[in-house]
Amino acid sequence: MKVKQFIFALTLLLSLVAYPKTVSAHSLETDYQLISDSLEIQATFSNGEPFPNAAIVVFSPNDPTHPWLEARTDENGKFVFNPEQSIAGDWSVEIGEDSHWDNIIVPVNTRGIDVEEITYLDKHNWDHHYHFATQFIVVGIALGSGIGSQFLRRKFIK
Repeated sequence: MKVKQFIFALTLLLSLVAYPKTVSAHSLETDYQLISDSLEIQATFSNGEPFPNAAIVVFSPNDPTHPWLEARTDENGKFVFNPEQSIAGDWSVEIGEDSHWDNIIVPVNTRGIDVEEITYLDKHNWDHHYHFATQFIVVGIALGSGIGSQFLRRKFIK
């Protein structure tokens, strides 16, 4: 194997495995607490700052494809969720958008919100968008550099 091919292969391999898997500087933290029959949800960034005006989209168990409610968090990153107790099942609450996004599943029964059974949908792994996009960019640059150098070498160095 030639030295240039080895360096190219090593660069390609490192671009796929050495890049950080998540970006924690902008991750979203979603906390909640039950207050009476309502669920108070608070969205903050990993540095503790609130996420004001974050998009909230709620899907009911009987229609998981069309939003039951669309709202925004307040200036403190808070939102109060009041599901219809007559619609039992798992409610989906999406907080944020793009790479600053979280989703909690809120079980509701005839007695109200079952706070002990609330779960996160793949919690705190939302910055993966940047990771995959960056990987493709690095691989594209590495491949383009390798192909370009071979083309230039053949065209101008004979």
